[in-house]
Amino acid sequence: MKKKVILFGASKLGQIAKELLSNQYEVIYFCDNNQNLHQTYLADLEIISPDQLSSISFDEIIISSTYHNEISDQLIDMGIYDFQIFNYTVSKNIKAINAKSMINLSKKDENDIKEYYDLMSDYVNQYHVMGNQRLDYIKKRLNYLMKPGFEVLDLGCGNGITTNHISELGANKVIGIDLSEKMIQSAREKYVNLDFRQGDITEIKLGNKFDLITLFDVMEHIPRSNYNNLFKSIKSHLKENGTVFISIPDPLFLDNLRIKSPEELQIIDNSIEIKELYELCQLNNLEIVMFKHYKIGDSDYNEYTIVNKKELI
Repeated sequence: MKKKVILFGASKLGQIAKELLSNQYEVIYFCDNNQNLHQTYLADLEIISPDQLSSISFDEIIISSTYHNEISDQLIDMGIYDFQIFNYTVSKNIKAINAKSMINLSKKDENDIKEYYDLMSDYVNQYHVMGNQRLDYIKKRLNYLMKPGFEVLDLGCGNGITTNHISELGANKVIGIDLSEKMIQSAREKYVNLDFRQGDITEIKLGNKFDLITLFDVMEHIPRSNYNNLFKSIKSHLKENGTVFISIPDPLFLDNLRIKSPEELQIIDNSIEIKELYELCQLNNLEIVMFKHYKIGDSDYNEYTIVNKKELI
């Protein structure tokens, strides 16, 4: 019989915890200190007040909140000692490496970046299990971009979730590449029939060309000094009538985040203007044929569709 648990923290992290823990535990309630949430529902579970804990039968509390230290003290003060903290180790490591990355982003080398995304891999897996608006949007864009029989290169594929969706849309061939060995290992374990390769996407030499090359939330995390090499790699792997699709955070959104919440930034989070992309395209005989700005939740994004530059006759 599964243990009955209450998730303390009715938040996005709480939703992730519910999805991941449901196979192991019977999650019966969310609990939260926010009075405005009491007697409402999240992910089909009622959100209760901490005052109700004494009248409810449960086996354990799992803290699913970034305020885990305060909640731990609160529970102990209430005489509740059977609790654990969801995802604490991963979160702690990510925060530590984020703090380190703020010192001097310009000096980050490949090993620093690989270490960061290896640590991130567990969090990314948990976040994607739940599903989210950003991922839903990416899938919709892929539905539009993809045609059955396409050969596709997914650069910065992470844990392979977009690569798998590309395959499901009827790709004849799809290759996912990522710098993080742990991300690639995770992708291979989940999608055993797909082709995942660990490597620096600014230096790839695959020897074949693709109908579609995708970079979802990738370019901003690459050192700016490598951008021209990245576009050279893209150019050399793009079929004559192929398409490149790049999605990145809006630069003003990132600049604002840099001021107000720098701890939310990754080890490298460059603000990329359309002018910079235009110049990179010019250097590599490519051209931007579509630009779109869109908003998901509190985040702003820009997407670009890029093709080979056509010679005027």
